[in-house]
Amino acid sequence: MVAAEANGYRASVTIAPGKLDGAPTQPGMDLAARIDLGQGERKTNELYDAIPHRHTNRFPFDVRKPVPSDFLETLSRAASDEPEVKLFLFTADPNRKRVVHIIGQSVDEILHFYPGMFKANAKWFRDWNEAQKTRDGITVDDVGQPPLATALLKFLPRSMDKMMSPLLIKILYVDLMMTGRLHGAIAVRGRYEQSQNVSAGRIWQRAHLLATAYGLAARPVNQAAELVDQEGLHDKEPKAAATLATVTGDAVWQPTFMFYMGYATHQAHPTVRRSVQDVVI
Repeated sequence: MVAAEANGYRASVTIAPGKLDGAPTQPGMDLAARIDLGQGERKTNELYDAIPHRHTNRFPFDVRKPVPSDFLETLSRAASDEPEVKLFLFTADPNRKRVVHIIGQSVDEILHFYPGMFKANAKWFRDWNEAQKTRDGITVDDVGQPPLATALLKFLPRSMDKMMSPLLIKILYVDLMMTGRLHGAIAVRGRYEQSQNVSAGRIWQRAHLLATAYGLAARPVNQAAELVDQEGLHDKEPKAAATLATVTGDAVWQPTFMFYMGYATHQAHPTVRRSVQDVVI
């Protein structure tokens, strides 16, 4: 939608409704959205200009530099046109610590009670040869480690999860999250309503582009929302959803995507991607 306007098209989008009921037994293609294009006036904007420079940054952020007030004001309006989606932003230290604590506890629970989730995630961790074949996933260069650690891990990429205990993983992750001076949650009214989740995803894309335009870095941290799914998948008491309700202050708003932002200490690397010709139908 951003690129259409910048290239002289008038774009309108229709998002398809539906329920997200888990992975289908026979995966196929389902309509998520339809974009209609017509001739329009060419209008460039800062979000379009930021597209080539936007990358997830997994390095620590600069704790000494708060995010600018004008950026906060602009970002706070990112969901103003979406009645079923709401954006929550936290910059005060007590609120940031509370959100980070909730995510840290979620990481701890997933590590101890749902190890299958981490094993599934590990399949997306690629060494150089695999990355050239699959053109997806992340490599050692993308995980935000110092240069020496990155060099060492390139020799032992498959041993990364064995080198750190669950407690150490949690501690390192919590420390990383606390370097973000802004934490946020994108919440929907219906956690498994397809159209609301697509809208939430669009808000994140624009929020990340806006951060990039302002010279800020950003990283998703979705373990607390993912724990809700794990509890449902394993027929557990829905404690995670109740905990997340303390983030929004209203159980009506259900966080489906969480993130933090700040000023980068290191430039993020572009991750491996397939070519446009490989993914266009």
